Amino acid sequence: MSYHYDSRNYDPNAEYEPELIPPGDYICKVEKARWDHTKNGDEMIVLQLEVKGFSARLWYNVVAKCGTPEEQKRTDQWVGHVFAAFDMKPTRDVQVSPLVGKVGAVHVKNETRDGETRARASYLLKRDKAIELSKSPQSCRTAAMRTPGPEGAPGFDRYGDSYPPAQNVQLNGNDDFVPAEPEEDDIPF
Repeated sequence: MSYHYDSRNYDPNAEYEPELIPPGDYICKVEKARWDHTKNGDEMIVLQLEVKGFSARLWYNVVAKCGTPEEQKRTDQWVGHVFAAFDMKPTRDVQVSPLVGKVGAVHVKNETRDGETRARASYLLKRDKAIELSKSPQSCRTAAMRTPGPEGAPGFDRYGDSYPPAQNVQLNGNDDFVPAEPEEDDIPF
């Protein structure tokens, strides 16, 4: 390992402020997917989402309650929607590992609990909405956060990224970012 801690960089009085993703719709990629259990013992799918343009991660959970036919139907609908949001269909035994690396879109909302505001993945957007969002030049930043550049030159957003973007990107089979093909129907990340 090449990392070495330097105590001069640590300020014990500094407060940790996690990045807050503003409410809205964003392109996202499934970074991790696993089965887990709730505190009540119910099975649940846990997705860790990387949101395009932000370093913060979001978690999206699907609880699999199947005690009654109504609960089974609701769970099947919810699981089907999650997979469809990433252009996939679940297998009967619901393997979640194929979701890792898939790109879709998420609606983010902010919640305040105990005086602390956090971003939360509210729901996954349907595939057609995610594709539409990916074609929008403002798919991960809002215009209010942008500073125009000199005439004829790109501007910069609050993160220092230029807009309009120099090129769209997508993930290839090796999870490397590569230029997106213009005719591509998939959602670039």
